[in-house]
Amino acid sequence: MILLRKHAESQSLEIFFNGFTLNRFAYLFYYVALTFSAPLFAQENAAPKPEKYVLGWVPVDSIYHGMPMVKPDEENYIPDSAAMVELSGCHSPTKILVFFGSWCKDSKRELPRFFAALHRAKNGFFDVRFLGLDRSKKDSGDFTARYQITNVPTFVFLRDELEIGRIVEAPAEALEIEWVKILRVDPETARRKHVWRLMRESMWPAIFHAATIF
Repeated sequence: MILLRKHAESQSLEIFFNGFTLNRFAYLFYYVALTFSAPLFAQENAAPKPEKYVLGWVPVDSIYHGMPMVKPDEENYIPDSAAMVELSGCHSPTKILVFFGSWCKDSKRELPRFFAALHRAKNGFFDVRFLGLDRSKKDSGDFTARYQITNVPTFVFLRDELEIGRIVEAPAEALEIEWVKILRVDPETARRKHVWRLMRESMWPAIFHAATIF
């Protein structure tokens, strides 16, 4: 509470603030400090802004809008030339499912490299689809469950709806080189690996259930 009192003899002005006497200069300092510090206290006490994610099946333009840092930077990242020859010359229709997180540092690192290789390849046989995920790595269509996605980014390569390989998070070599290795996989070998993976996934729940019984 602020009160003003004027002395009859000295005609001086005293300012009382919560029981303390302030002179004019002290009051001016207090007023300025209070005025400029109020917004700072308000910012400190404000609730943190919720994260904005790029979610669902999205076109490339939506990814660029929500994650401008992943646009292909062909000046700073030049894909391997030998790998690009094979990617450009691939004539086998291949579907590529890209599971990514706009919040994920690995996605922010690998997506620009993938886009750089994809743009340079200019290959219409690659059908690429992007699914943005939040931190739970779950989606309404259960695609992450179907493809056993536990980390992002994950690039799943399919031919005739059969998985022939995948790249998870950071590839062992350059992404485009790993991409080429997957395209070289023999279809029969890919089929056997796919069948074995399905058997393994179906066997573990049965084994776990049996262990709990005995």
